Amino acid sequence: MVFFSNENAPFNTAIHDFVDFTRKISIYSCSLCVYSTQSGQYGPFFRLFVPSTDAAFAPRLAESQPQIFPDVPTLGQTLFIECFAYGNPVPTYDWSRVDGKNLSSRASISNFGRILKIEKATHEDSGRYRCTAQNQLGNAEGEISVTLKGPPVIVLPLYDKLVQLNGSFHFVCHLATADAQSIVEWFKDSKPLVPLLLPSSQRKRITVKHNKLWVRDAEVSESGIYECMASNDLGAAYATAAVKVADIAPKIQTLPTKIEARKGKNMHIECIVQGLPYVRGKWRDEDGNAILARGRKRQDKGTLYIDRVEKIDSGFYFCIATNRAGRASTRVELVVSEKSNITKNCHIECREECDDEDNEIGEVSRGCEGMERVGRESTIPLEIRVEKRNDKWRLAWNEKKLHEVQAIEFRMKKDRSWKKADGMTEKIEHSGVYLKNLMPNQEYQFRVRLALSDGSRLASAPSNWIQTPLTAPIEEVKDIQWKELNKSTLLINWTPIEQAYTSANEHSRYHISWQDNSENKQRSLDVANPPAIIRLSPNVSCNSVQISIRPFNSKGPSMISTDTVAFIHADPKEVLKPNVTVINSTHVNVTWFCPTSVGFSITCQPSPMLPAPITISPFSSYKVIPNLRPNTYYRCSVGSEETGASHSFAFSTPSAPPLTLPIITSLYMKDEIDSYTTILEWTPSDFPNSSYTSDEVGYEIEISTSAPSSSPVILRVPLSKLSSLEHPSVRLDGLRLMFLYTIRYFSRTARNPGIRQLKSLKSKYPAIDESENSSKTKKSENPENSTHTIERSGPSKPASKK
Repeated sequence: MVFFSNENAPFNTAIHDFVDFTRKISIYSCSLCVYSTQSGQYGPFFRLFVPSTDAAFAPRLAESQPQIFPDVPTLGQTLFIECFAYGNPVPTYDWSRVDGKNLSSRASISNFGRILKIEKATHEDSGRYRCTAQNQLGNAEGEISVTLKGPPVIVLPLYDKLVQLNGSFHFVCHLATADAQSIVEWFKDSKPLVPLLLPSSQRKRITVKHNKLWVRDAEVSESGIYECMASNDLGAAYATAAVKVADIAPKIQTLPTKIEARKGKNMHIECIVQGLPYVRGKWRDEDGNAILARGRKRQDKGTLYIDRVEKIDSGFYFCIATNRAGRASTRVELVVSEKSNITKNCHIECREECDDEDNEIGEVSRGCEGMERVGRESTIPLEIRVEKRNDKWRLAWNEKKLHEVQAIEFRMKKDRSWKKADGMTEKIEHSGVYLKNLMPNQEYQFRVRLALSDGSRLASAPSNWIQTPLTAPIEEVKDIQWKELNKSTLLINWTPIEQAYTSANEHSRYHISWQDNSENKQRSLDVANPPAIIRLSPNVSCNSVQISIRPFNSKGPSMISTDTVAFIHADPKEVLKPNVTVINSTHVNVTWFCPTSVGFSITCQPSPMLPAPITISPFSSYKVIPNLRPNTYYRCSVGSEETGASHSFAFSTPSAPPLTLPIITSLYMKDEIDSYTTILEWTPSDFPNSSYTSDEVGYEIEISTSAPSSSPVILRVPLSKLSSLEHPSVRLDGLRLMFLYTIRYFSRTARNPGIRQLKSLKSKYPAIDESENSSKTKKSENPENSTHTIERSGPSKPASKK
C-alpha cells in the first residue's frame, strides 16, 4: 500500500500488519520514514474490517471531517482543508462557502476532490466552508470554520498631546476587530507602565485597561514618549505619541490698535487667546470696569459686543487673559463718528500684478471712484511656449523676434510672484532653453525678460501653464538625531521633507531600516512623520546601530537614503571598564569595548610625569598614555562627571631597557669534526632592576642573508641561558659557505628592546684551508658598531644541520 501527500506526492511509507491469532482480526499501523534525517514516526493502530459483500451505501463523513491543516492557520500560509467520506460507489466531492461567496482565485482542489488548497491566505479567506460528498445513493455534508490569525494591526495612530499641569489625558490603541484579544502593553520612554510596579502616588492617577490608558492629575514627569504595543504569537504592532505636560502663559492674537465705527451700527471685537490652562479674554473699559454679560454693551466668551454704537462708546478697551502661568493684555481704541472720515479727495494707490484674459501684466491703481487701469507694463510681441522634448521641458520662442535675453523668470500657481529662474535653466540657445530642477507635482509659468538696444528691459507675455509629473521624493532627509531611551531602544528624529509641496498626491512617508552589531538580520519600520522608536537586541553591552532613512510615496522610494550610526550602551560602569595593554616601560594603551557618547577623564597615581587628568573625547575607543616611569605600579581611575560613572584599574610598567649597546669582541669560524660553526662574542650590557632569571631579559640577534626570497632569522638569548654573564657568547650553527650574512643585535628587557645600531660593518673572513684544518679569526675592526657582515667561503665540507 502506498500513501500520498496532500500534493499527490508519494510518501516513503509501509503498512505493518499485526495479526491477533486468538481473534483472527488484522490490526494495521502506518509508519513514515525520512531517510535524510534518519527519523520515523508510527501512526495509530487500527482494525481493518473487510465486508463480505459489495453492498452499496450512501456516503458517510469520517469523524473529525472536514479537517484543516495547519491546526492554527495564519495569514500568508498555504491552507489545506481535507474532507473524507466512506461510500460505495466511491463518492465525489464538492466545495463551497456557506456565506455564498465564490472560492478564492488562489484556491485549488486536489486528491480526487478531497483536498481544498488555498495559497497565501488572506482575511478574505476567513469564513465557513462546506464539503459535500455524494454518490448515486445520497450525499453527506460537513462544515468547518476557517479563522486566520496574523500579527496584530493598529488601525489608528496615537496623536501627540499638550496637557496642562494637573490635567488629564488618555490614549486608545485602536485594534482591528480580529486582534481584539491580542495582548496590549503600554510603555513610557520604553519603560513598561504596569500599575502594580508604579509608586503608590502614580498608581492612583494612572489606569491601564487593555488597549486604553488614562492619566489624571498629570505632572511634568508624565511628559515623554508613550507607546502602545499589541502582540500575539505571530508578531507585534506599535504606535507612539509624544506628551508634554506644562502650563503655557496666555498669548492674545494681535488686534488692530484702532477701530472706527459708524454711529448706530452694531459691532463686535473678538479676543482670541492661546494658553494652558485654557482661558478666555475678559474685556474692561478704560476706567478698569468689567464689561457686563448683558446689555447693549456686553461680552460673551471673549467677544465684546456693542449694539447701536453711540458717541459715548468711544475710548479704550482692554482684553485681559490670566492663568496660573502668566498674564497677557492688549488695548483697542474705538472711534465712533457720525459718518466716514475718508474724504473724496484721497488717493490710495497700490501696485499689484494681475492676470488678464490675454495673460498680460499691468499696474493697477485703486481710488475713491473705483478701480481703473493707469499704467500697463509694456510687453514685447514675443510668443513663448513650454513644450516637452525627450522627457525634458523646453522653453521655446520665435528666434526672428529674439533680442538679447537678460533673464528667464518663472512663477508657480501657489505663489504668483515672478522670480528669476536661477539654477533652473541650461545654456540659452538661439531659439529656446531647456529647463531643469523643476519641483514635481507643481504648476509653472515662464516668461523671458529681454534687454533692448535702447537700454530698456521688457518682459514677454507669460507662457502656457505646465504641470510637472508626480515623482518619488527627491529631497533628502537631513538632521538625523537619536536619543538613547534605554539599552534596547532608540528615539530617532529628523527634519521632515517637502514642507512647501508634495511630490505626489500624498505626503511622503519614511522607511527606516536598521541593523545592530549583535545580529545579522536587518529590521525596518514605516512611519508617516518623525519621530520614531526602534528596538534593538537586548542584553548587549555595547551596540552600534546603522540607521538608514529613505522617504517614499505612491510613486516609489527616493533614490537617496540618509545613513547614520548610533551607539547604545549598557551599564555606564561596564562601558568605562578599560582593557590595559603595556606597550613598554613608558607607554600603555587603554582601550574600551564600547565608545561612549560622553567625554570622560583618567587620573593616575603617582602622576609627576603625567598631565592630570587625561581627557578622553567622546566616541574614543582607545588612549595611549605616555611619559610613564619604568618599573612603577600605577593606580588609575576613569570617570565621567556627566553620567557619574567611574571605574578603577591598575598596571605596572616594566624595567627600562639597557642604555648601553653591546659591542662585538670576536666573530670567528670554528672547525669541528664534520662541520663548521661560527662563534659570536660581545661585551655585556647593564640590566638595572631586571630579573636575571626571566626569559624576557637578555639579547636579541637578527641574522639576514644575501640569498633571494629569504627572511631574517631572529634569535633570542636570555641571560638565564648564558654560561657566562661577564663574557656572553653564542654559537651560530647552520650558516652555509659562500653566502654573505649580516648580523644585527641589541639587548632587551620585557617588552623593551634596547638601542638598535643601524650602521653596517663588513668583515672579510679568509677561506678555510683544509690542509691546515684550522680556522681564521678576526676581531671587530669597529667595536662600537653592532652590525657585522660575514662572507664565508671554503671547501665543500658540509655545514651543521642545526
